[in-house]
Amino acid sequence: MHFPLPHVVADALHADYQRFWSSFEGSDRAVVARLEALRATYKSVMTYGGAPFVEPEDRFVYCYQYVLSHAVWVFAALHQSGAAQSIFEKPRVRVTALGGGPGSDLLGVLQYRHVTGSRARLACEVVDRCDAWARNWRSFERSVIAQGGVSREALRVDYVRQDLGSPADWDDFERFAASDVVTVSFLVSELMHQGPGPSEYLRRAFGKTRPGTLVVVNDANHPVYREAVSRAAAAAGLERAWSKEGRTSALDPKEAHDALWRYNERWGTMPKLTGKNFSHVYIKA
Repeated sequence: MHFPLPHVVADALHADYQRFWSSFEGSDRAVVARLEALRATYKSVMTYGGAPFVEPEDRFVYCYQYVLSHAVWVFAALHQSGAAQSIFEKPRVRVTALGGGPGSDLLGVLQYRHVTGSRARLACEVVDRCDAWARNWRSFERSVIAQGGVSREALRVDYVRQDLGSPADWDDFERFAASDVVTVSFLVSELMHQGPGPSEYLRRAFGKTRPGTLVVVNDANHPVYREAVSRAAAAAGLERAWSKEGRTSALDPKEAHDALWRYNERWGTMPKLTGKNFSHVYIKA
């Protein structure tokens, strides 16, 4: 049985809500307004890219809207593909989450580790242009440890600030040579408006991976995004081991509602639980 991921997310959100919102009147109206602004941003993501997430309030509403589904889709790719089994039999697994934001991908990896009974220690790096996401991750980390998803000793997470869309900010890519698992969740769609730079970053990053490395990519099911990922993977010698495309559901809506009902009642909306996505799992030959 997996640890209750919706409750892990709900408990972390509750802690952050108390920290950011509970001290002033009209906070729920402010949350709703920011949720509406966030959704508007992602409706035009192909033209203008994603939000900068400078303010903690914007990071909070993103976590409410997207963390649960993004985590479940990473877990589903690992579990359904069957490609990660041998990796998680090792005593130590190194994970790199590109554009990993608040750590959604890490929650999906932790759920896979828990479900499969792996005892691997995880050393994780989250590479993102906004290193303030680390504050949100600490709330998720405390929640998942408290609910038995992992012990504190078996998990280390570091944040690396890097703007993946700006070549001037790129480093030497050596971290990928040590990675066992690389995740790329809804990053390509946020960066493709910047031109060829993001595709080149993926090509270089994928090219540095060592034989046997697993690469998990989830994103909106648009041909521009699929083709950019496929070209970068092929150029880097990655072989596709599993794929799924089309409308997907993150989990049973009732399971999510049972954990997040208090916010649904306050804000009149549930997190995103379905989407038209593609999911690709690659292995470095």
